[in-house]
Amino acid sequence: MNPIVTVLVTASGRRQWLRTAVESVLVEGKIPRRSEVLVVKDFSDPDLDHWLDAAGVSIFDCKGTVGDMLRLGLEKCTGEIVCFLDDDDLFLPQKLQEVTRVFSARPSLVFYHNGYETIDESGSTVRCRAYRPVRSSLELETGSLKLSKLVSLKYSGHLHNLSSISVRREALTPFLGTIGAIRGTTDCAMFLLAASTNGLLRFDSRVLTLYRVGQHSRTRQLLRHQGGAEVDWTYRADGLQKITFTLDRLQTDIQREPLRRFAELLSSSIRLKLYLVSSRRFPSVLRPSDVRNTLLLLSLHPSAEVVIDMGLSFLARLYKDTATNLFARLLTIYLGVQSQ
Repeated sequence: MNPIVTVLVTASGRRQWLRTAVESVLVEGKIPRRSEVLVVKDFSDPDLDHWLDAAGVSIFDCKGTVGDMLRLGLEKCTGEIVCFLDDDDLFLPQKLQEVTRVFSARPSLVFYHNGYETIDESGSTVRCRAYRPVRSSLELETGSLKLSKLVSLKYSGHLHNLSSISVRREALTPFLGTIGAIRGTTDCAMFLLAASTNGLLRFDSRVLTLYRVGQHSRTRQLLRHQGGAEVDWTYRADGLQKITFTLDRLQTDIQREPLRRFAELLSSSIRLKLYLVSSRRFPSVLRPSDVRNTLLLLSLHPSAEVVIDMGLSFLARLYKDTATNLFARLLTIYLGVQSQ
């Protein structure tokens, strides 16, 4: 009998928390009934492999990108529902039981996102301004999604954290090629692909995942300054360009117009961020439409959180004065790019 739930754990270079992540899934050291656990990793560790094998975990080596790892895991898994887990995050004990219950009660459900709490590198709960908890639960039909609702979901935290996402496997199977091309923003990519099918999307405020933040976090390194610490701009620029690559690929593979347009807006905001916040300048990656799209993004959800997320921290101060000043600054940038 095939398992109902597959836990797909991806580990890229960071081995220090992988065992802890897998242990958060096990019950008394064993894989829960009607479940399977797959680990896809890009490093060798014989001792860790021995422990994983003894616990009944399937191990796959993959030296490719995060998209390659996700695609391999999805090709190998057999569960009806796939729960993603990053190597440094944790599931709470009731996670798999709750996911099974929610999907079983809703046969048309294709995507489920649960709430999460942030923990530091020691595992202690911390409050992190950059990652606000989801405070509301809601259900949406994929066919009813509008651009304004997608922007609202993004900046209210409903799309953040891959380890909070569970998807019906059959919703992702048609997109294995696209998944293999993912280079970044995995959480948003999985949502966009699942939402491209017909079905129900559920966003739950109940906390079932612990999301680890700290200096090790790639998202944190790529998207935010580290309290005055030295920033590796080459690494940061490379990471941001991988995100735009993913979003641009999604635009070509997603047919539903609001989703395609949403990916376009996010890609433009990342390009603008790359252009503005880096000590280097990348005018070749910025198009006049990128600033115009960013203006539209802000008009759909004009909040300080959007501005900060795009990395326009110097504009956040202006926004506290009036929204007019913010739009004026962006329009000035837009006109300057057009004249280049």
